[in-house]
Amino acid sequence: MLVLIVISPFAYFLAPGFVNRKSLAHSVVGKIDGAYETSCKRAPNQGNAWDCSVLDSSAGGTGYRVISKGGGCWDGQRTDRRRGGEVEWPAQISGCVKIGDNVRIFDRIFGGGSSGVD
Repeated sequence: MLVLIVISPFAYFLAPGFVNRKSLAHSVVGKIDGAYETSCKRAPNQGNAWDCSVLDSSAGGTGYRVISKGGGCWDGQRTDRRRGGEVEWPAQISGCVKIGDNVRIFDRIFGGGSSGVD
C-alpha cells in the first residue's frame, strides 16, 4: 500500500498518457504561460495533426497546429497571429500528454480547471 502511495504521484505527472482531444488540450494549455482555455480537434486529412485554439483570460488567443509524434509527445506551431489579450504566444511549443492530462483528478476534485475542456 505504501508503495502505491509513493509511486502514484510520479505516474500521474510523468507516465505517458493517451492522446485524444481533451488530453491534448489539457497538455497544450499547460505549456503556455497565461493560457486559460484550449480546445483541440483533428485536422482534416492530416494524419496525426490537430488544430488547437488557445485563449487567455483577457479574450486574446491564437491557434496552433499540433503534430502527435507517438508516445504521447507532440510539437506545435502557431498558425494564427495573436488576437488581442495580454499573452505573448510562442511560435513553437512542445510537450507530452501525461496520465494526469487524461485523468485530470484535480479538475474533478476542485471543479473545472484551466484547460477548458470539460
